[in-house]
Amino acid sequence: MILAYPFSISSSGVATFDNGVKSQLRMLLNCKPKSRLHDNNYGYNAFSFEQELLNDDVSPERTLFVVALTEQMARYIPDAILQDVVFERGDNEQEVKANIYYVHKGQKDSLVWQPNSSLI
Repeated sequence: MILAYPFSISSSGVATFDNGVKSQLRMLLNCKPKSRLHDNNYGYNAFSFEQELLNDDVSPERTLFVVALTEQMARYIPDAILQDVVFERGDNEQEVKANIYYVHKGQKDSLVWQPNSSLI
């Protein structure tokens, strides 16, 4: 993450600045839980889900993904609110991409994220 000036520290202890939500969200999604020394809760274990089941809008895996991501964003990126997550197939049949839609300071934005097994 690149910090720009001016930046501030939020009540949760996260450095915040206007351009940083996408970077913070990518960092949160790509960080394995318990890998941070002083905050074992930071990170998201998306690799535990069966990726082929995430495409189904009513699957328990998709619901768990959305609920867990909502909780993590509320804790670590409190000024961004998750709106929706839409999964789609990646370049090959085994890959899944997540289109993450959120609102930050009244502005709607999105992020395309793909779980990377090399980050496990």
